[in-house]
Amino acid sequence: MIKRLLFYLLFLPVVASASVPAAPRFPENNHTNVVARNESRVKKDGFLKRWAKKRLQKRLGMLLSRSDEGTGLGFALIGVGIGIILVALFIVFPYVGFYAAAPGGLVGLLFSIMGLRKANQWQNPGASKGWAKAGIIINSIVIGAYLLILGLING
Repeated sequence: MIKRLLFYLLFLPVVASASVPAAPRFPENNHTNVVARNESRVKKDGFLKRWAKKRLQKRLGMLLSRSDEGTGLGFALIGVGIGIILVALFIVFPYVGFYAAAPGGLVGLLFSIMGLRKANQWQNPGASKGWAKAGIIINSIVIGAYLLILGLING
């Protein structure tokens, strides 16, 4: 990522010098028009400079929007891991699992949603999108079970 950024930053001055002068705006039939034309001469960007500038802006935008080069797989796996731990707590230690379900389920759901959002930003999200969806499903089931048990206790 840093190599690409340095390449584009070093490449821009070379491309920026590829410019051509603007076409004359005044006819050259008298002396006053020639003087006015020389004073108002403006450089117009050449094709190569405009192309490089557009490409550089696109690349820099992509690099800055995805600063950590992550596909969301880390967030998705954290969400799934939290969901699996909460299911295991529900099975092994029901009281601990019950009290950990609400905050843990919300945190796991949040991580899974963040992983899904990051996965959707990539062209080919691959496994990270699947893991994020699995985390959303598992944590939703944990929160649903918590609310069901809470309703049965209070109802």
